[in-house]
Amino acid sequence: MEKKDKELVLSSDNKTGLIGIPDENGVVKLSLVFSNILYIESADNYISVHYVDNEKTKHILIRNTLKTIESIFENTSLKRCHRSYMINLDKIKMAQKKSGRLYLHIKNTETIIPVSRNYTTAFQSIISSIPK
Repeated sequence: MEKKDKELVLSSDNKTGLIGIPDENGVVKLSLVFSNILYIESADNYISVHYVDNEKTKHILIRNTLKTIESIFENTSLKRCHRSYMINLDKIKMAQKKSGRLYLHIKNTETIIPVSRNYTTAFQSIISSIPK
């Protein structure tokens, strides 16, 4: 996806405007407030966007790759933490280290996202810089 397309998708730089999440053809399939995104999970050539709507957790399957979505959201608080997951840093409730692995707990859910070894150092820095 070209930079021009990215600007169309991310129509707002702040967290109060609607943003669009496109499919593989660049067609926006989901528009929502950025702060409502919890995490994005990869499922082959699809992504499952998990978000909050009216205080309920929902998800939608969109045909696109996590790599493409990662490049679109590179300058936001939505960060890759695993080959199959991107997480909204603002939605981390707790980080837990267990058996040498790092796990992130999502606010207002029972979801636990693993952090792969490749991303552990970066996420430990991110977590230590989060205001308490």
